[in-house]
Amino acid sequence: MTSEWTVSIDDSSPLIQYLPHGDGGVGDWTNTGWQPWYSGSGGFNSAGGNDGVGMSYHVTAFPGARFDLLFHGTGVSLFGNTSCTYTVSIDGASQFFPASEGTLYSKDGLSEGTHNVSVTADASASGQFWFDRADISRPLPAGASAPTSVVYQATNTSFLKYSGDWKVQNDPNGQIPSKDNPAPYQEVQDAPASVSFSFEGTGVAVNGSRNWGGLTYDVNVDGNVSTYNASTMWLIGDALLYYQEGLDPQITHTVNITPRVGGGLKFWLNSVTLLADSGGPVAGGTNSTTGSPVSDSTTTGKKTNVGVVVGPIIGGIAALLILAALALWYRRKRRAASGAFTRAQFSPYALQASPATQEAGASAPTTPRPSKLASEANSPYAGRQAARSPQMSTHPSTSSVVSSPPPQTAQTQPPGIPASSGASEVSSSAQPQSPASAAAVDRLIQIIADRIDRTHPPPPIRYDYGADVPPPEYGAL
Repeated sequence: MTSEWTVSIDDSSPLIQYLPHGDGGVGDWTNTGWQPWYSGSGGFNSAGGNDGVGMSYHVTAFPGARFDLLFHGTGVSLFGNTSCTYTVSIDGASQFFPASEGTLYSKDGLSEGTHNVSVTADASASGQFWFDRADISRPLPAGASAPTSVVYQATNTSFLKYSGDWKVQNDPNGQIPSKDNPAPYQEVQDAPASVSFSFEGTGVAVNGSRNWGGLTYDVNVDGNVSTYNASTMWLIGDALLYYQEGLDPQITHTVNITPRVGGGLKFWLNSVTLLADSGGPVAGGTNSTTGSPVSDSTTTGKKTNVGVVVGPIIGGIAALLILAALALWYRRKRRAASGAFTRAQFSPYALQASPATQEAGASAPTTPRPSKLASEANSPYAGRQAARSPQMSTHPSTSSVVSSPPPQTAQTQPPGIPASSGASEVSSSAQPQSPASAAAVDRLIQIIADRIDRTHPPPPIRYDYGADVPPPEYGAL
């Protein structure tokens, strides 16, 4: 029987492109796109830089929400839970599915090469789609075991060539890459900046942190450029930022990573892992660690980000206050208030290998994932198929996941603006006026309202539902 090599890519990986967005901001934005959810962190995000603890999902209630994954292999399996129908398309061939849980889709027997799998959810407030992870598989050469892997830490400047003002950092809370295995990492915040390396092998993985304050980055492999989005409202201490297999082991490959930094935006690099099929050489540099690729920790801690709160100071005489109130009522009458769309990203899990490639002390997180939506918290399902190869964390031991059950009732609406009753109150208390005086008052109110419009910029415009574009540029403290 042919052995298979299986890699798990978690829902939080930048390798997965979510449309119309993969992270709408603080709170529950499932009705506008996909929203990250962590079992050990209270579900949805409550502030930038929250810890991403426990099991993660991407959740949506948006009709037609989609995600895409480009992968190299011969098979793919998708896991999660849905209470809505959905369509899976692989290389353009589509198949319709009813609501499901556990294994949502599985396809083997593809020709070995690059494939694209796309999922479109017929979601709604009463029928959500919860996506967990994708397992990518390919056959191993006859008689071969798991691929050989060699890990280079970000501090290895013999292998990694840095350009720009990169600095070695140690997380003060010991959360990067993980609480169990904190290690130095490279950070850059000033442009221009890049990091490059060359190697011989069949695959490469790049791991780094994701946090509130990151943005996009380009990965150039042998002249082929791909762009990914590292931004998220969560702190993920160790994420799979890039993964590519199927490379020619007989030639030297060159990788160049160029992050978008500056203006408070940062990029964090933890490690690079090179892969070669069992028995094949892995050549890339010195001072490496033989082991398996670094994994995405689910027990990362929190970096504090400081928000700025601006409060208006209102003064004036009573008559002006009354006019201002009338102006606000007039403006609300003309325009319905809309919720601000704050972010969009594509939003890693670590490579999974066989026990033969573990570093000393490495252990596999074996906590089962919940099998249903948040309202069915106590029904776990087996997270791996028995036919799949054993998998493990890809850095020295990530801590075991504490399987905190989801809340009994999942939020399905973003924070809204309470309906104002100001118009009815003003109408009921207004005194009869002559036509001339009423026209004069209306004109005065309109002038004041127009001035307010000019002095207060409009709320952010929602990004088009055509691409998973970067979020607003915000600083990282």
